[in-house]
Amino acid sequence: MRAGLFATAVLAAVSIVGGAWAQTAPKFEAMSYVPKSETRIDFTATKFAPGAKGNATITTSGGPTSIVASFSKLPAPTTFGPCLTYVLWSVSPDGRASNLGALTVKGTSASIEASTRLSTFGLAVTAEPYYAVTIPSDVAVLGAVPPKKFKGKVQPVAKAYDVLPRASYQGLPTPTIDPKSKTPMEFHELGYARLTAQMVHAASYAGEPWTKAMKLSDQASALATSKKSSDVKQGVSLAREAIQAFEDARALSVSRAATEREAATQAALKGQTARAQEAETVIREAAEKAKEIRADMLKQLSGVFPTVDTYRGLMVQLGGINFETGKADLTPAAREKLSLLAGMLSAHPGLMLDIEGHTDNVGSAEANQTLSMARAVALQDLFKAQGFAADKMWAVGFGQDEPLESNVTVTGRAKNRRADIIVWGEALGSRLIEAAGK
Repeated sequence: MRAGLFATAVLAAVSIVGGAWAQTAPKFEAMSYVPKSETRIDFTATKFAPGAKGNATITTSGGPTSIVASFSKLPAPTTFGPCLTYVLWSVSPDGRASNLGALTVKGTSASIEASTRLSTFGLAVTAEPYYAVTIPSDVAVLGAVPPKKFKGKVQPVAKAYDVLPRASYQGLPTPTIDPKSKTPMEFHELGYARLTAQMVHAASYAGEPWTKAMKLSDQASALATSKKSSDVKQGVSLAREAIQAFEDARALSVSRAATEREAATQAALKGQTARAQEAETVIREAAEKAKEIRADMLKQLSGVFPTVDTYRGLMVQLGGINFETGKADLTPAAREKLSLLAGMLSAHPGLMLDIEGHTDNVGSAEANQTLSMARAVALQDLFKAQGFAADKMWAVGFGQDEPLESNVTVTGRAKNRRADIIVWGEALGSRLIEAAGK
């Protein structure tokens, strides 16, 4: 149940945006900086902030790589909906994004001093609802580009980055902040961090981190309206802790919900496999039983009339001697045998009969067709009189069109004067059409 609620919330709050970076960012490349060097790079704006500018100084000294960046002509983060700050990201060549920190924004300008242990990386700036996010949003406003005379190596960020998840926070309300308000931005970000965690049901999936975050949030909120600057300063510190705690709870909630969904999927697959195996066993046992019945019935029917096992079913072959010469009347002996045959078949409800009449080529084709049909109907009537259901029998006359042997010889014509009864049905393992298909 919780997994279903989670999925619904994600659609509203944390969308998976495939290829969004490719649509909004400039040509995005990772740069490999020369050890113990200082390199100045520029940032190129995207369609979200076409007038924005930026540059950074990258210093490598054997330890963490230092990044000192400044930006200008940035629109307010709130321009992009539920966003309150800008975050600088490093992106490895294989597409892993890391939060390097929030920009310090003053009007339309911003700056940041950060560091990374990566030696090859790209840089990007995105608008975010709070500073501690761990997944870039799809609002990328700036991307670093190598200088014309760059001494290091340049390589494109893996295409896999285009399909990594980025939160779009579409379920959060657009902030309404009084420009004259002196409330530190951390308190506004705290509200967004809490809402974001709520939208993925962090209270249910990440109880302990959520409780910690709520406690810190309450403590920070209690100090937000204090007239003492020392209280407000402490409140800001607590708010930042709470924001990080809410992000930890959100991330854990997402992870646990994904694990829960995967477990549910595996359980469903296991159930499907078990049902399939059970069905396979039932089918196999039914087929084995049908095979036994078919073999037993073949033996019984062969004791009355010549019978062969064909793909269409068990074919009972009645020669022409079972009918009066040139007529559709059955001989007394044939009637007796057919009555015995009907009794055997009636022991297996559900059997079907295809009754087919045939003749040699003596006489006209029209007369032979009429005679063959009449003989097939005579057999059908006999089985009907023995209690066999009419809707389980089909009679057809083929006349002289399907001879078994040549009509040139007496022996051949004798074999062609016949009637066949094809017995088929589920009790024998398959229906006529299914068996024919195989």
